[in-house]
Amino acid sequence: MVSINPSLILVSIIQVIIALVFSPLVSGIIRKIKSYFQSRKGASVFQPYRDLLKFFKKESTISENSSIISIFAPFIVFASYLSACVLFPFLGFKNGSGYDLITFIYCFGVARFFIALAGMESGSSFGGMGSSREMMISALSEPVFSIVLFALSLSVLSYNLNSMLSSGWSIPGILLSISMFIIVIAESSRLPVDNPDTHLELSMVHEGMILEYSGPLLGIFHYASMLKQFILIALFVSIFSPNIENFVLAIFIKFLLFLLTVFLIAFIESIVPKMRLFKLPGFFFATGILGVLAILIYFIK
Repeated sequence: MVSINPSLILVSIIQVIIALVFSPLVSGIIRKIKSYFQSRKGASVFQPYRDLLKFFKKESTISENSSIISIFAPFIVFASYLSACVLFPFLGFKNGSGYDLITFIYCFGVARFFIALAGMESGSSFGGMGSSREMMISALSEPVFSIVLFALSLSVLSYNLNSMLSSGWSIPGILLSISMFIIVIAESSRLPVDNPDTHLELSMVHEGMILEYSGPLLGIFHYASMLKQFILIALFVSIFSPNIENFVLAIFIKFLLFLLTVFLIAFIESIVPKMRLFKLPGFFFATGILGVLAILIYFIK
């Protein structure tokens, strides 16, 4: 008989609420910081909330060539990231319950599969182009992501995400933190891998897949993208933050590191251009090497 832990359910609900409420704010802060670096005033940090509200007030239209998959895909993508949010204890409550790493990775895989499928469903050349580029990037980034998480699991000899929290302060941990930060940038569809603010044919990846969507369905895709970005930054901060016994102080330190990570993402986006697609394999290969070096160091030790 499966026992239900009430505290685990409560923590999961709190985590989901925090992620849903603050994920648009993170996107707004990144845009605001970028505008300062570009000597612009920029929109309010609350602009993503207004954008979502605008999408949900409009009527949805999809391509006449699309099937029912185009309607369900945004909900499946959104639900997948919510599931990942439940599985990942970013608030740091180590209550002994199993937060499985493999299931967490599968949630991202399901979301990626359905957003790529939605891009091809429309029959649009832009959707197909965006999906093919997304699959190419996933073929490069997911092995690196898996190497980093495998190295972290090796350091604690467990696939439980609980065990990996605050485990990054060592030489392998520094190497893995660099790899993980690059993966956060790539998986969040940000520069130099993707440009979330463009609709140019030559550069768009994520935007190409959802170009045929409008109204609430498009809003759900954008919300899911913000949610994914929030989870990845929280994952990065939670794993590589210092291990502090005092819960309040630990949360405060994590909050500061979260803001620092958001600032770094905005700063990097302000100084680097979009990387050309054929240069991405070398970029991810160099990132993967750091993870492999970390694994070798763990074995040598």
